[in-house]
Amino acid sequence: MNKGRGVSIFLVNVAGIILVTILLAPFAMPMIEFLLPLIPGLPKLLGTQHYPGGYNFSPVWRFVNQIVIMVFLLVSTWRMGLRSLSSLGLPFNSGWMGLLWRGFLWGLIGYMIIVGAALVVGARQFELKLAGLPLLGKLFHMLVVGTVAGIWKEIIFRGMIFQVIQRCIGTTGSALVTSVVFGTYLLPVDVKVPVRFGAIDWGVGVRGLQEHLRVLAYPGESLLAFLMVFFLMGLVLNYAFVWTGNLFFPIGLHSVWNFCDKSDRFFLNRELRWWLFGQEGIGPALFGWTALILFLCYVGVRYRYRSQRLDDARVSP
Repeated sequence: MNKGRGVSIFLVNVAGIILVTILLAPFAMPMIEFLLPLIPGLPKLLGTQHYPGGYNFSPVWRFVNQIVIMVFLLVSTWRMGLRSLSSLGLPFNSGWMGLLWRGFLWGLIGYMIIVGAALVVGARQFELKLAGLPLLGKLFHMLVVGTVAGIWKEIIFRGMIFQVIQRCIGTTGSALVTSVVFGTYLLPVDVKVPVRFGAIDWGVGVRGLQEHLRVLAYPGESLLAFLMVFFLMGLVLNYAFVWTGNLFFPIGLHSVWNFCDKSDRFFLNRELRWWLFGQEGIGPALFGWTALILFLCYVGVRYRYRSQRLDDARVSP
């Protein structure tokens, strides 16, 4: 595909996603108000206690936006011929299980390096808070949840978004853009778009967009650290997808990071995420994730070099 045409197609799709989200957002309001008394946790999610006679529409706006993005992705992947698990990066050939376990292993080792650094510098202390069957049960639950989330997000971001953007602007451009999308998607953005019950606010789509752009334009130190960290994570996962040619290794990395992020609180006096995601300053977060990235890049280069040597050995007389 011509690069200029690819960039134009990419920008048209982005504009289409924004426009459709703006148009559909007001029509979600009657459905949300119908569901509020039926779903116990929904009023708390939408903060109805903080807005007399109304609620915060921001989570609804994000949900509508995610649905629109998924529809655009499904249409794009279908048109590109990405209609099977294999085409999305999940070819179940003879080596897929080894790549998956290798991703788990090296992701865990990398995370343990950061834990070790936190213990050495005194940022954290070892403290076993559960033992026996309760601990094993919690860890198993978090492993399952982390793996499911890792599979789902890797199919979406690397299997679909990366490949769709790659066809438009190439591998390098896709790696950068997908990492930015990955980072902004996972940001804990605290956006408030108050609306009132009983009437459709036709401008709520535009207001939702304005508020999200405002927060992203002035993120503050904590959100900036989150964005930088998730951007770096996205680059590593994109790199792992490119050099392995499938999703199994990045699924292993992503799943074990999810697992470690939720489970280290049972072994440390304070959760490591507060150190790694910038709540204790950008410096420690960048130190931790840069160390992890350098380690994983080393693993990737060594793995690729070793695979190439094995391939050369097979074809040599």
